[in-house]
Amino acid sequence: VVAYVVSGRLLDGRATREAGTLLRTQDFISLVAEEPSRVVVAVSSPEDRTGCVPTDDAVTRLGEPLIHADGKLRVHILLDAQSGPTFGSFVILEGDADLVVPEHVHEGSAEVLLIEEGDGTILLGEERRAVTAGEVIYIPANTSHGYEPGSRPLRAYQVYAPPGPE
Repeated sequence: VVAYVVSGRLLDGRATREAGTLLRTQDFISLVAEEPSRVVVAVSSPEDRTGCVPTDDAVTRLGEPLIHADGKLRVHILLDAQSGPTFGSFVILEGDADLVVPEHVHEGSAEVLLIEEGDGTILLGEERRAVTAGEVIYIPANTSHGYEPGSRPLRAYQVYAPPGPE
């Protein structure tokens, strides 16, 4: 389980988790909001639990992003294979309103996107689908996909299983 505190403050029985904190655990956990809060939760169940970690703070604040698409896409990697887990990764994407992501394939990694802000068109295989804030998109491993801009900047949470190409 990965829980990213977008805003507010949570208590997990052991510690207070402030906005910008990513918590990862393989244990049972209870999160209680100490104030109005927003949390993104991702769950991955690996077949092989080798590399799983006990409850910890994977990262406490966003660092410098990776820059892609001529500066129009900022990629904040909060959790990936280099930070411990072998079963998934968690990324925040921030894109300009005119961001285009050419069609591409992630070999061996499924991807899930939660669109927090923005709009556009997702290309998924032969399908084209308009997306807006609040939607969740599942992209199976080895599937061609891309993104065409809408009218507003994009902010999305991205999960790969196993850890993705970023």
